[in-house]
Amino acid sequence: MPAKHPPEPTHCSAWFFKTSRSIGKEGWTVKMTDIRAQAKGLGINSFGKNRDTLVREIQRAEGNRDCYNRGESATCGQTACAWRTDCK
Repeated sequence: MPAKHPPEPTHCSAWFFKTSRSIGKEGWTVKMTDIRAQAKGLGINSFGKNRDTLVREIQRAEGNRDCYNRGESATCGQTACAWRTDCK
C-alpha cells in the first residue's frame, strides 16, 4: 500500500482564502474546518484550539506577526493580511 503524503503547504494564506471564503452562521468569512485544513498543511496540530489561537499559529508559521483578533486591526500595519476581513 503506498504511503500517504501530507498536502503541500501553501506557505501563503492568500491562495487558501481565495478558495475557501463563505459567510458562516457566526459571521466569519472563513470556516473553522478550512482553518484546520490550512493548519494541517503547515504541520500545525489544531486539536482543542479555538479560532484565534489557531489563526495566530498559522500567522507565526508563515513568518507573519500573530496579531489576529487582538484589537489591532486598524494599527497592525498588515494591510495585505489574508486574515484581515475576519480580524477585529
